[in-house]
Amino acid sequence: MRTLYWLTVALIASPALAPSTSAQADPALLLTVEPDRLSLGPDGTQTLAVLLRNAGQTDGVVQLALPTLAGWTFTTSTRQLNLAAGASQTVNVIVDAVPTATASPVDGSALFSGTIVQGVTGRGNSATDTVAIAYNAPPPPAAPVVPAPNYAPWIIGAGVLVVAGVWLGVWLARSRSVDLNVRDLRKAIDRGTGGAYPVRVENRSRTHRTVQLRITHVPARWAAAFSFPEVQLGPRESTTVPVFVRVPSDSPTGGVGRVRIQARPSRFALWLSSVELVTTVRDVPGERPNAPMEPVATSAQGAFDAAFSNRNR
Repeated sequence: MRTLYWLTVALIASPALAPSTSAQADPALLLTVEPDRLSLGPDGTQTLAVLLRNAGQTDGVVQLALPTLAGWTFTTSTRQLNLAAGASQTVNVIVDAVPTATASPVDGSALFSGTIVQGVTGRGNSATDTVAIAYNAPPPPAAPVVPAPNYAPWIIGAGVLVVAGVWLGVWLARSRSVDLNVRDLRKAIDRGTGGAYPVRVENRSRTHRTVQLRITHVPARWAAAFSFPEVQLGPRESTTVPVFVRVPSDSPTGGVGRVRIQARPSRFALWLSSVELVTTVRDVPGERPNAPMEPVATSAQGAFDAAFSNRNR
């Protein structure tokens, strides 16, 4: 009896009869990913080759699980495949870097896993492999180059304005360098007759001036004229130039006529010196049509006659 016990123990302990440890440890599924590391920039993409091999003794159905990693997408057209015993197949997986406005893809390890879900049972039905993934963030944008301010146009413009201002000031001062003075701006003249206004023309500058004279406003049907259209005056010199005014014979008694006279120191100056002569129409005693006119210089009378004749042509 004792002999039978020891014989049984020896048979159980025999290496030829014990279960094979290596057979139990051999995996039924093998999974490898190439390349085992990748680095992508913004909107970069790369294809990984996932090799699946059925190392078992029977056919099986393999399920492929893709990684989940923030900022990355993994896509493939095949997630499940049939593998015969000893067969292998490569599955292409496309990896994309998808940065957002607030976050960049994270660096890390992407875990790929495969599982035999049908046909092969036992240990070693699952396999995994990892790929090291890194994100190449773009360099920050260069600071904009701010050109040095160009003050030249402003300086030139300011210079032009200064020169223009000085020139304008000189021009205005020159235009005001002559003056008109009339001692008696108001006169009463009989209707149908004429009268003269003595006008004092003065050159207030220190240079010689050719003073131009003109009449800018005359009542309708009235006549007015300077005895001379211009006078030559030396520095600080003045002279008297009569202005002759004639009142129409049908003007109402008591009516008022205004004649404006002007002067300027040269042809291109402004007419800044201006005086208004006011004439009141006076009734002629006894309606004498040939009543004598007020005394007037012969040159003024001749100038007036010429002007009046030109106005009535």
